[in-house]
Amino acid sequence: MAKTGRAPKTAATPRHPAGQAVTHTFLEERARSFDSDSFNAVRQNAMAETDAAKLILNQRVAMSVDRNFSTRLDDWLPTDQKVSGR
Repeated sequence: MAKTGRAPKTAATPRHPAGQAVTHTFLEERARSFDSDSFNAVRQNAMAETDAAKLILNQRVAMSVDRNFSTRLDDWLPTDQKVSGR
């Protein structure tokens, strides 16, 4: 895998013409193309075993979020809620 964590570049994927029926031949060609790229097995296993939200998270963006706040809340003391239901 590349240092950036991205998959190696592969040949462009042929697109199915819009408005035409998807044929059995087209599906077989796509399956052969998918199986010919060994990295697709890694992708497939990752999708099968991991929450998709974790797979699509961009760590670079997540780490760049400023977690400091400039608004300070009043220093309120805790309230004994007893059985008030709040």
